[in-house]
Amino acid sequence: MVMSEYEKQEIVRYASFLEDKGYTKNIVDNHVIDYSSQEIDISVVFEPYDDTCDVCIKFKKENEAYYVGWIARVKGNLNINLHQRLETIRMLLSFVKEEYSAITDINYCRESRKLVDEFIENAKKKRSIE
Repeated sequence: MVMSEYEKQEIVRYASFLEDKGYTKNIVDNHVIDYSSQEIDISVVFEPYDDTCDVCIKFKKENEAYYVGWIARVKGNLNINLHQRLETIRMLLSFVKEEYSAITDINYCRESRKLVDEFIENAKKKRSIE
């Protein structure tokens, strides 16, 4: 779904710490706001054909991308509702700000991916038992 002007303004306000860290803001379209540095892109994404959202971190050199929503779930125990778009983005950007040095370390993200895989596997097992 399209970001409203209000949502864009709020996202830019919440993500201003990224510009303080040297990132360049680029509003790509009505679905994505990118923040770029030489090594990393951080994108706020509103899915175009759905009412969900997330923050994505991409390590350019390695060409690897990770969703902060999943990392925040397994590392920060954040229970977020991806359908409450603006509130979710606020929470995820706060997580990025608080955990900036960790979240911008590719090894942290790789380790988080393993935890995400375990989380999903455990959820599948739990469902099959019920």
